Amino acid sequence: MKDGIPLLSQQKLQGLVERLSLPPSPAQLDLSYLTQVQWAYLCHSVFHNLYLLAGYAGYAAPLTAKDSLNSILANQGGPCHVQTVGFLSLLRGLGFHAHLVAATINAPGDHLVIRVDIANKSYLCDVGNGHPYRRPFPLDKADEQAWMGWRFRTKPEEGKLCLQRWLGKTQRERWKTVYWADFTPRHFDYFTESLHHHHTQTGYGPFLQHLRAVRIFPHGLISIRNGLYERYSLVGKLDRPIRSFAAAKRLLQTQFGLAQAPIDKALAVYQAHQVKPWATARPAPEFPRLLVTVSTTDRPQCLRSLGESLLKHAQGQPLALLVVENSVEEQNRQANLTVLQDLREQGLKINELDDGCYGRAIADSRRAQTRWVVHQIAQGQQYDIIWMLDDDLRLTNLSVDNEGQLQETDDVGQIHALATLWQEHPEISVAIGGVTGDPPIRPDAVLRTQLFDLLANFEWFSALEPQAIYPSPPQQAIFALPDYYYDHSEAGKTHLFTPFRWLKRSETSQWVRDQFLAYLQAALGISSGKSVTRPLLLRPDFVPYSSVLHGGNAAFFDIDVFVAHTYPSVTIDLITSRRSDMLGSALLQQTYPAGIYAVNVPLRHDRQPADKSAGFQAGQLDSERLWESLISEMLGVVLSRCILPTADEKVDDTTMLKEKLSERSLCLQNNINMAWCYLQHIQQQIKTDTTTWWHSDEAIMQALETLLTELETLLRLYREPTGSNQTRLLTRLQSYVTNPGLIEQLDLELAKIREQPALWLKEMQEIFQSKAE
Repeated sequence: MKDGIPLLSQQKLQGLVERLSLPPSPAQLDLSYLTQVQWAYLCHSVFHNLYLLAGYAGYAAPLTAKDSLNSILANQGGPCHVQTVGFLSLLRGLGFHAHLVAATINAPGDHLVIRVDIANKSYLCDVGNGHPYRRPFPLDKADEQAWMGWRFRTKPEEGKLCLQRWLGKTQRERWKTVYWADFTPRHFDYFTESLHHHHTQTGYGPFLQHLRAVRIFPHGLISIRNGLYERYSLVGKLDRPIRSFAAAKRLLQTQFGLAQAPIDKALAVYQAHQVKPWATARPAPEFPRLLVTVSTTDRPQCLRSLGESLLKHAQGQPLALLVVENSVEEQNRQANLTVLQDLREQGLKINELDDGCYGRAIADSRRAQTRWVVHQIAQGQQYDIIWMLDDDLRLTNLSVDNEGQLQETDDVGQIHALATLWQEHPEISVAIGGVTGDPPIRPDAVLRTQLFDLLANFEWFSALEPQAIYPSPPQQAIFALPDYYYDHSEAGKTHLFTPFRWLKRSETSQWVRDQFLAYLQAALGISSGKSVTRPLLLRPDFVPYSSVLHGGNAAFFDIDVFVAHTYPSVTIDLITSRRSDMLGSALLQQTYPAGIYAVNVPLRHDRQPADKSAGFQAGQLDSERLWESLISEMLGVVLSRCILPTADEKVDDTTMLKEKLSERSLCLQNNINMAWCYLQHIQQQIKTDTTTWWHSDEAIMQALETLLTELETLLRLYREPTGSNQTRLLTRLQSYVTNPGLIEQLDLELAKIREQPALWLKEMQEIFQSKAE
């Protein structure tokens, strides 16, 4: 103990150094290293007044130096004295010559700062004011520093240092004095009276009047101040409302990482006095400014459906659409122009980007959309929500009515739902809306379950009278199974052996015969990836949860998060990996304060027939297109698992790559073989059981023949030699995933992927700087 400040044990010092990711200290301590230590500390310890508020309500707040240090070691941050004690203990443990000194904000000695002496020079370190001081301030000369819209200057005068902050346009552009700091070393006990006043007198400082929290990170700052949630970043200062105690609590627990802090007790101070901690916040804003972005993929009719559904749901609210032209076929690009002109004439505000680059991979098209929007923001355009969508979505949904009939509905009101989430859930930075209808996965991921259901439905329909009313069986329980639609699921296997019956369609007559024919016709889409018997359905009981399973329906509520989100991919043998959305979200969550949540704002997704991404070429199944589809998905899945491993999977990248490639390959082979087995059972049943009622129905038999021929063609592409090398696709896959060259290349690409967030932010910063010049 020195000057009332506890010393860190070597073990605790090492733990704190590792948590702050500090480099080894140099042999001769210098200003450069002190600057690194101060910034790392600011970026890892949250400033907040929860202990002050809770202490006012009788909670045992950390008032002693020992308790203050323990709060820092527990990574729970705190107010001025807590932050300062922890930092001073760290500095002394590292070997710096450092002392407590007093600063005056409103009353003498009401703020604690640190003086550090290095090589006959002295500096002021402040880590307890919630301000982003990028470096220590010299005590012997004037200094100025700026960062992310914050500007500070200091000037020594008569043995003290005056610190001032620049107040921008909203506060009449002036310098405001923050405090005067004395240079005299002080014992911790010197501040006892001041700390007591901070915890008991509402007028002594600001901390018993308003909720305060600040989290600094390398690329910005987030804060709760005067009833608003503020974010400072490359984009500038943005804020969102905090509308309830529950919203404040969620925000503090998640974005600020204060789950163990006495949040309830702190907020109870306001509740006891019937005062809202956001009483000074602005009134309810107008409807959030919404930009929808989409990239085309040779599907003009899908673009029209999306645009028309946006028009229907916007209902006069401020909404704009960005369309990045990415269609390969000239005729489709011309058709898109016609669609966009029609939508403009109906009142939709549209921006179109056609840079002459077509057929981009998903990752490249996402990056193109982001760059365009960032240029607009840098020029002063303002958005509250940026909604990035795939072009094969529309603002409707699938649900099952009380009679077990599948129906399309537009009751969700996705645009208003997003606006409500933006206003009431400040902890959500990215809202992942999901889909209903066909899952956005590759055909190989539904083949097994769809053919299992096909076999089960043959038996089901054969037992029914063709002229009877089709009975939709109750299936609510099985639609609640985890990943019930996904052959490759790791959440369980029950769904693989649970038959899903055909859900009655309203567009077809209710007779058994007509429903069976409708089923057979719909099942032609299985080869394109349609989940005919296991569609994703609307879930009214859905509760938002943290997730990075990011796909083609993502709404960004914090615009700086949109700017920071990159879309990593790798290209190997001319095949570009998928899952760039999920990879980017996983990386973002590791490097940036972003709350990424699955929310109940789904859109309708329909697999398009003969889609190239599903293995078709010129409308026909093609072995090379199937191979590309298979590998692009596999690479994306495996890379994602390496970036975001589970708790028991934390091994080196090479080991993880080998394991996941092997697991995925074996899983696929097993599922394809099971699908082939089911198909053979169906074919055998049709041949042997000729007494079934549909054998005399020409339309049904024709539909059956067409369906089974297509499914057999698809499965033979997997199981039999095809292409120029006459190798079975599954055999080719096994050789591919065990190739040491592939493992080595993916290992290198993973290292590059982990560097992408920093490189991407550098590119974004250059855009903002170029517009400012």
